[in-house]
Amino acid sequence: MRIFIIRSSGDLKEGISKEKFEQACEALGEALGTSDHTIILCSDRETTADPHIVRGLNKASGAHKVILIRPDRDTLQEDLEDPVGTYDPVGTYYKEQEYPNVIFERRECNGGWRVVHLQAIRQCDVVIAIGGRLRGTGTAVYSAEVLERAVIPIPSFGGAAETAWKDFKRRYYNDDEIHELQLPGSGVDWATRIVNTALAIARRNPFKSVKWTEAGLTAFFGIASSVLWVLLFLGLFSQQLTGTLILVVMLLLISIFGTLLRRTLRALGVMQSEWSTNLILEAFAGLGLAVGIFMLSELTSFFLSTQPVQVQGLGDIQRLGLVLSLLVFLTVLFLEKSWRRVLAAGAILNR
Repeated sequence: MRIFIIRSSGDLKEGISKEKFEQACEALGEALGTSDHTIILCSDRETTADPHIVRGLNKASGAHKVILIRPDRDTLQEDLEDPVGTYDPVGTYYKEQEYPNVIFERRECNGGWRVVHLQAIRQCDVVIAIGGRLRGTGTAVYSAEVLERAVIPIPSFGGAAETAWKDFKRRYYNDDEIHELQLPGSGVDWATRIVNTALAIARRNPFKSVKWTEAGLTAFFGIASSVLWVLLFLGLFSQQLTGTLILVVMLLLISIFGTLLRRTLRALGVMQSEWSTNLILEAFAGLGLAVGIFMLSELTSFFLSTQPVQVQGLGDIQRLGLVLSLLVFLTVLFLEKSWRRVLAAGAILNR
């Protein structure tokens, strides 16, 4: 999951010291570092949450990815609050040698801070806001609401996050989530509870409106593809189509069903994704995998018997169709994990 954390410069709530805020941000970073998530940050000011989140991430064992989306130099030169001296066009702030457990990916964005924040929101699954000013953090939080990203404001430090909390809490969160998010604290136990609650909210994303047309089409094509697959499996079209063609169509249908099921599981919060959720791209990838697996089966048959796969009757169609369809379905359903395995296998072969 991609998590954008924001806190612009601003006064803290009365009774909250600068040291407590920094401790809380480091604890949040460390709690996030215990799970496999990508963190998105935009600033390197000590008065913001960002550098303290990075320090907390670095405390957690393992490698943690941080995407840094930063304005261009001209924007920073006009920003009196930003330490321009720490900025380099190549992006060398947050030195790798200082944070061995953090992997930085740097992106420069033109158009000023609001565009930077919009880019971060566009690329994330959830926004966590802590403190901040209405002009910076507040604008980002309400922009995220409009863009239907899950927003988790932490109210105990005041600022824009507290303002958004008062506006959001009864509209988007249940009683248990309200109880967890408004607990005061700054330690690791507190941060772990905040992170777990934030991830639970992000998975169900109450900010996302249901698009009934899209949901209806997804259900229709999902049911239609599964019904057609069953009819082909039972041999209802065996007189009109060749065995090989039936097998190919079965694999294409099961790839469509797997793609639509994956999108449905993501919408329900059961499954997360780091990739684009563009339906056309996902469908193309699924169909490509189905064709690729069929070609791999043909290649294996040629290698073993110098002949193509033999599909001579209903028994062969059912046997091969079931095995290959199960392989295509699992590969498409867990597309990202499947691709990572392919890349890992390629890396091993290149050694």
